[in-house]
Amino acid sequence: MKKILLIIPFLFSNYLYSANVSGYCYLQNQTDHSGIKVLFEAVTPSATTDSTYTNTDGSYNIGLTGGIYSINFSKDDYYPYTMPGNFTFSDDSYTLESATLTGGGTTQFLNGSISGILTSDVLYLVDGDITVAQEDMLIIEPGTTIEFLDDYRFDVRGDFYALGEEGNEITFTSGRPLKQKGDWSGIYFNLHPNQGDYISCSGFYNENDCNQYEVCSWVEYSYCYEYDEYGNCISGTDITETVCSGGGYEGRTANLEYVTIEYAKNGVEVSSSYDSSNFSLLNSNITLNKNNGLNASGNHNITISNSSFTHNEDAGIRIYNCSNNGEYGVLISNNIISNNEEQGLQGQYSDFTFEGNIVSNNGSDGVYSYDGEFYIINNTVENHSGYGDRGMWIERGSNSSLIEGNIVKNNEVGIQLYQTNGVFKNNTVVSNNSWGFDIA
Repeated sequence: MKKILLIIPFLFSNYLYSANVSGYCYLQNQTDHSGIKVLFEAVTPSATTDSTYTNTDGSYNIGLTGGIYSINFSKDDYYPYTMPGNFTFSDDSYTLESATLTGGGTTQFLNGSISGILTSDVLYLVDGDITVAQEDMLIIEPGTTIEFLDDYRFDVRGDFYALGEEGNEITFTSGRPLKQKGDWSGIYFNLHPNQGDYISCSGFYNENDCNQYEVCSWVEYSYCYEYDEYGNCISGTDITETVCSGGGYEGRTANLEYVTIEYAKNGVEVSSSYDSSNFSLLNSNITLNKNNGLNASGNHNITISNSSFTHNEDAGIRIYNCSNNGEYGVLISNNIISNNEEQGLQGQYSDFTFEGNIVSNNGSDGVYSYDGEFYIINNTVENHSGYGDRGMWIERGSNSSLIEGNIVKNNEVGIQLYQTNGVFKNNTVVSNNSWGFDIA
């Protein structure tokens, strides 16, 4: 009987702890990773809630009963972290993906409509699609991090100011333990209002009231419809007055500076930034996205400057059906565009200025433009040496297009021009593998 009693606890203990689970959790910017609590919280009745703590090297190991668990990591003065999904353990050994806790503050979940101010002392975790509505404004302070826990989308239709600082950037990234390209959907800007109060400028009778709206202009208006060769009015009356002219929906503004956007499907998409709407991206880093780094369509008021577009799986920058319109235009200047899997810049049916950029080591052509009016000035385009790759491939440029002062070197083909008009001058095209120029 005593032997039986000794055997029963052994068998019972072996049944209780049928799964062995191990892994690593680290503290950001630390060498001692001890003391992180790893909580295995039971989800099913067969599971038993239990916990353990990490060692100095961040390792942990625990025996668990079979069942389904959620797994949480926490330590004072660090943001807590929950592994996405639940985990099923049975009679086996398991090694989990590594996790890292970042320092300081609290966390807040975001979903649905958001506005107001996001601050750097909170880690924002996106657990659903988020939107800045047309009538709202969102301000994001320097040093703020926003993590997307799954394939969620960020839509911006209102005013948006994400103004980081050098060394204190704003980060939009994946919240998964093992970050990969395409973990979340990206940021989508549609800045031209399609609803709300229409502004009729004719209702303003002084310059200050008129000029408070970008869609209105204080102008001199003449009631004479036709003059003769001597300047005399022959149709209407020779009377002029100053009036408030124009009308429309007031546009929206999006300014991003010192921002990192990574691990999305599309880093940034911009549509309908025209008339009084405007979009700018300055001093930022768009990298490791599944499709394009930045995709712009149907715009003519965009500035992209002093930023980097690297390691995206499609083009670094793609512009489609964008135009210059009077004082507004598409300006792409002083950027680094490199190591993207397709073109560095892809422009189709678009008018733009592309000036002072460094374009290198992309998987296809450095600069590709089809059908538009463009000014490609003072760029360095190099190291596109795959079979058929061109430093520049230009098709159907307009008569007023200009390609001037560029350095094009170490490509398979330097510059290929096809049915292109415009002015080509003062370019340096050297050390390309086959043709310097291919003109058809």
